[in-house]
Amino acid sequence: MSGLAKILMVIATVLSVFLSALVIAYAANTDRIRTDYESALQAKQAAEASLTAGSAQWQTEQAELRNTITALESKIASKDENIANLQLDMANLQTERAKAQTDRDSVIAKIKDLSDQIKVANTLLTSNNDELRMLRANELNYRTQLAALEDRLSDALSRNEVQDQTIRALRESLTSAQQQVASTATAVPASAIGSTSARSEPFEANALISGRVDEVRNDAGANKTLVKLTCGTNNGVSENMKFYVVRDGNWIANLVVRNTDLQYAVAETTLGGSVRAGDMVVSRLR
Repeated sequence: MSGLAKILMVIATVLSVFLSALVIAYAANTDRIRTDYESALQAKQAAEASLTAGSAQWQTEQAELRNTITALESKIASKDENIANLQLDMANLQTERAKAQTDRDSVIAKIKDLSDQIKVANTLLTSNNDELRMLRANELNYRTQLAALEDRLSDALSRNEVQDQTIRALRESLTSAQQQVASTATAVPASAIGSTSARSEPFEANALISGRVDEVRNDAGANKTLVKLTCGTNNGVSENMKFYVVRDGNWIANLVVRNTDLQYAVAETTLGGSVRAGDMVVSRLR
């Protein structure tokens, strides 16, 4: 055998040994690779399963997050609306505050005006009170003087009544004397005796005669107002005698006596205003 063949055999032997080692290594690597592949496949399946479960959980969490975001956005919108309403209320309150301040200033000004008016009113009230006290004092003095005048008038009326009674007694004595003279002096002509006929014209009495209006009657046919007086011939009243109606110290009307009786007389209103029952009548104003 040649050397080349031996070399080739040796190379072939070496290669066979080397190939055997490679076959053994390949077989070992193949088992290991298969085992790793199966482990990797199982890991892949487990990862896919885990990914699927994680994806489902993520979708659930995402949905929950979306719901939470929606709720939060709704709350935010509600809060924004509340903030807008609060801002509007704040603007209204600021407007009302400005109005209230204006009203307060107006009220303060009115209070000041009222205070000034009260001061003026107090001053006027004090003045009016002083004037009222003075008027009351004057009224008291006036009433005192009036009472004194009424007392004097009552005394004068009493004296007048006494004088009237004296005059009546004298007239009765005179009438009796005239009757006696007439019965004893029949030869004396009638023209010698003083005429006692009524005067044709109204006249004013020499003495003061006073009385009251007892009754007032209107005579529509004659267009006259007739007045009944509480004084008559016993008081010295005669026909055509003038009387004056006085009320509260003031002249009211003029009267002229038309008919007389012992206790009363009937007069006619000739001048003046309305006469009322109870008015005072006098024969003289001075």
